[in-house]
Amino acid sequence: MNQPSSRSSSLPIWTTLVFAGWLLSFLFSCQQPRQESEQTEAATNDTTALMNNFLTGLWSVDSQNFLNNEGFYLQPDGRLSLVASEAQGEWRLMGRDTLYLKVHNWSPDPLEYFFILDSLDPQFMILRDTIGQTVYRKVPYGTNAEGIVLNGFMGTLDRQLNAKEYRFDLPSAKRIKLELKSAFAGISFRVFDGEHELTAAPVKSWDAILIRSGQYRAVVAIDDPRRLSEDRIEFDLKVFGY
Repeated sequence: MNQPSSRSSSLPIWTTLVFAGWLLSFLFSCQQPRQESEQTEAATNDTTALMNNFLTGLWSVDSQNFLNNEGFYLQPDGRLSLVASEAQGEWRLMGRDTLYLKVHNWSPDPLEYFFILDSLDPQFMILRDTIGQTVYRKVPYGTNAEGIVLNGFMGTLDRQLNAKEYRFDLPSAKRIKLELKSAFAGISFRVFDGEHELTAAPVKSWDAILIRSGQYRAVVAIDDPRRLSEDRIEFDLKVFGY
C-alpha cells in the first residue's frame, strides 16, 4: 500500500537531478566561449605589445648593407622624428600588419603614410606601400640629456667674402644640434651631406638625427650682402652632440 506513494515521492528528486545537470552543462557551455574569448584577447594584446616593442627605435633604409640618412625614429610614446630633418609626427600600429605615420613639416597639412608590414623582427623590417617594398635596419641609438660640443667655428664675413664653408665629422647614429650666434641678424647657415642639402631653408639653429657617419658641411652666409651696414661681421657656429 505504501509503494505507490514511495515511487511518486522519488520522481521529483530524479527530475531535480536532471535539471541540475542540465543547468551545470549550460553554465559551463556559456563560460567556455567567454574563457576562449579572453584568452584570444590576451594573446592579441601580447602580440601587439611585442610588435610595438620591435618597432620602437631608430630605423635606417638598408641599401646593400649600408646605412644612410633616410629613415625615422619611432619613440615609445608614439612620437616620430624623421632622420636628417626637423620634421616631427606620430606613429601607431594599426591591427597587426599596418604601420601608420603622420608627419608635420613645412606644409600646413600633415602628411600621412600607411605601410604594410611584410616582415618584422628585432633587427630588420620590410615595409610595403603603393611604390613597392623597402628594407629597414634597426640602428643602435641612445641620447644624453646634456649635449657636448663636437665642433666650434668662429669667423668673419663682409661684402666681398659673404659666405664660408666648414666641414665636420660625425659618428654614426647621432642627434646633433647646430647653433649660429652673431650680433648681425641677417646671417644664417645650411647643412649638406655631400651635395645633398639637409636643411629645408637657411636657418640659425638646426636639430636632427643623423645616421651616416662621416663628413658633413655647413655653409654660413649673409642673407643679403647689400643690407650689410658694417665693414665686417663676426659669428660663432657650434655643433653639439647628444
